[in-house]
Amino acid sequence: MSIDQLRCPATAPLPCGYSLRSFQSGDEKAWEQIILEAFNRSRSFSKTIAGDDYFLPERVLFVCHREAGPVATACAWHVPDTPEHVGYLYMVGALEAHRGRGLGYAVCVAALNQMICDNKTSATLITDSSRLAAIKTYLKLGFKPKPLHPPQLPVWENVLKQLEKANPQT
Repeated sequence: MSIDQLRCPATAPLPCGYSLRSFQSGDEKAWEQIILEAFNRSRSFSKTIAGDDYFLPERVLFVCHREAGPVATACAWHVPDTPEHVGYLYMVGALEAHRGRGLGYAVCVAALNQMICDNKTSATLITDSSRLAAIKTYLKLGFKPKPLHPPQLPVWENVLKQLEKANPQT
């Protein structure tokens, strides 16, 4: 999915008890737990994020709950060998107990705004077609499907139909 012309997306207020911030030392385990729950696989923060030359704390965003700490995350990233003006929305996820509250949208807005601060003018992401809630958020943010291969066309048509059925426009 991609946004050809990156603009500051509309923000959404966070529910009471939640706040937004960038990475702080000590957040590594919380990030790993969020990613484990979101993707059902372990990822090392030090290898996946901190070990990357592009890492800066302000590029790793969190929504935090006042009691639970970090509960959702997204990274404002850049993929090597892509044009400098293209940002990459990376490792977006939330703890299951906090899903359905608009936290993914809020943390993605923060990541996109960070991309703008980093002089990115467009953005891209990769997602699984089964992640319907995430795709709904990405569409709301202005991302458009960008099938890379012809066999992906019917997959995206099916995803968009599923989302339309779940949320018909009235």
